[in-house]
Amino acid sequence: MPEMKPLPPGRARRAAAVAALMGVLALGFVAPSTAATPVVDATVPAGGSIQATINAAPEGARIGVSAGTYRISSPISPKRGQKLLALGGAGTAVIKGSNVVTGWVKDGSNARWYKNGLLPAAYSDPGQCEVISGAEANPCQKREQVYRNGVAMNRVMQLSSVRANGFYQDYQNNRTWVGSDPANTTMEIARTPHAINSGAYGVTLSGLTFTNFATPSQKGAVMAGGANWVIEGCVFKRNHGIGLQLSNADRAIVRNNTMVENGQLGMGHYSSDNTVVENNEIARNNTAGYWGADWEAGGFKSTYSNGVTVRTNNVHDNRGTGIWFDINNINSNILGNTINNNYADGIRYEISYKALISDNKLTGNGYGLATGGGRGMDYSLYAVAAINVNSSPDVEIRQNVVGRNQNGITAQMRSRGSGTYGAWDLHNLYVHNNDVTLATGARTGEGVQGLGTLSPVSPTLYYTGKNNRFDFNTYRMDATSAKRFSWNKAYISFASLQATGQERNGRVVPAT
Repeated sequence: MPEMKPLPPGRARRAAAVAALMGVLALGFVAPSTAATPVVDATVPAGGSIQATINAAPEGARIGVSAGTYRISSPISPKRGQKLLALGGAGTAVIKGSNVVTGWVKDGSNARWYKNGLLPAAYSDPGQCEVISGAEANPCQKREQVYRNGVAMNRVMQLSSVRANGFYQDYQNNRTWVGSDPANTTMEIARTPHAINSGAYGVTLSGLTFTNFATPSQKGAVMAGGANWVIEGCVFKRNHGIGLQLSNADRAIVRNNTMVENGQLGMGHYSSDNTVVENNEIARNNTAGYWGADWEAGGFKSTYSNGVTVRTNNVHDNRGTGIWFDINNINSNILGNTINNNYADGIRYEISYKALISDNKLTGNGYGLATGGGRGMDYSLYAVAAINVNSSPDVEIRQNVVGRNQNGITAQMRSRGSGTYGAWDLHNLYVHNNDVTLATGARTGEGVQGLGTLSPVSPTLYYTGKNNRFDFNTYRMDATSAKRFSWNKAYISFASLQATGQERNGRVVPAT
């Protein structure tokens, strides 16, 4: 038998590793890999104080937050350049704005239970709700949500309406009633308004969960107010107002987050330039009953901002508009998003300026508003569409795939005044090379594509003298001769649209 020579050390280690792997495979499984634990300069122990650790650490410190639940009574305020990192990976460090409540009292023979002393003094809130009259009016203006075993209960606005899984709060007498037996359950009530509220420069949040905050209308559970923030891999869930709010937060990067089931919006964006919002899931927001048609409710909304890019996000099932830019935005980019099944518009671009809307996929948007699901019900292009441009100049819409939505790609001109960069005026609109399905509904003005004007603007000017163009688009229609195009205050066929000089290179094919 020939003599076996020993392997060199490196090859010996590799051979041993291969042999070990073969042994594992023979048993039918491979040991799972684990993500690397982040390198940190300070650690928040499970159940410890995040703010105390921040205070003790210098600017720029990497602070690891151990796995666990952290109930806070006041907002966390990180220092310049600090990084708050979930040590156990995304979803393991949960920051809550709710308190656990015990000691409920049965209300006589009624099927309800009450607890005193849980509420703040009565207050006002600017939120505009879907229901604005009657005994159940304005539920969205109250923030102290009650949770039973982690699930939000249903708010009612009078004691007589309390049923199973419902709750009512009397702020004058500081009493909360619930309609399901709280025994042997975990009952919580939201009380803290914000998880983080900071204007520091260069903060990073990674892998953290923010939930159950009593956030006011138009405010976020996380309020980011400094430049160069990075917010990644976080969860914003079941907060009353907005999940994440950027305000005067230039050059922020918001990526790979989950923003779901918040009361008003998944994400708000105000006066923040050169932001990138990418690869997020923004879904099922506006659970608190805000006005879904026309008041800052739904998925994402930006105002007063320059150079914002919203790309490759999954925006779906929000009770409102999916992606909404409104008031004085300019140089906006809405690119490559998947936008499905939102109650109102998929994309709304309103009284703003130059924008590119490209390579998005949109299906199932607008049906909630069109079928009478709430205040402001309307199915026309003036109310709802897959992509809806309202009184904004210099917008290019290209290479989008628009499936079956309430309406296709629409534009409208109203008298809206002017802003920072001039009049809010619909001109230089170029809609081209899109694939659009128009096969929805039988009512006149339903399932349409085109442009509409409302008095007192001069209609003819916007069809002939403002360089508003539709061309090179493909339309998939249930009836190829149907009057599904809006032009010059009339609904017309594709052939008639071409006769106006629009869609010279467009085409119609049967819908499949």
